[in-house]
Amino acid sequence: MNVGNDRLAMKPYQKRAIAFLELWSPGDWNIKVYGITSPSRNLEQTLIEAAKDTISFILPSQATEEGRHGVGFMGIHAADDGNFLFVDWWWNENELYHYSFIASPGSNVFHNVTSTGRMFCIWELYVLGYEREAWIQWVLDNDLPDIEQYLQSRLNKNV
Repeated sequence: MNVGNDRLAMKPYQKRAIAFLELWSPGDWNIKVYGITSPSRNLEQTLIEAAKDTISFILPSQATEEGRHGVGFMGIHAADDGNFLFVDWWWNENELYHYSFIASPGSNVFHNVTSTGRMFCIWELYVLGYEREAWIQWVLDNDLPDIEQYLQSRLNKNV
């Protein structure tokens, strides 16, 4: 059975750096900011600032209302084929709100693609998995949920 491998020319897997950049606090929010870089790219400060500007319009103004905890994470991915951005924040006990954005190569103007269903690439998914484990460890599986320890749990790894 041919499953279409001949239609897709795939590049060999290359590790990418995932680095915690900062704990960003717009308003009453605390957002862990991660950078992900392709081996051929650098994460420019202008891209980071454009990403924060984009996210600042998405975050609800009330960080801790309606089941929100006021904490989450975002990733800025300088990839070979463009710039990708995602933001997630914790809601209720164990749920996430998620938004995805894309900017053309060489552009810092992000476009919301959440409604298309596009979510994560394999490197971005690694951040999500790490944050899931940190949420379980410090909030859900702790006698006393510890949001501060969750915020101090940070990913820095080549994957």
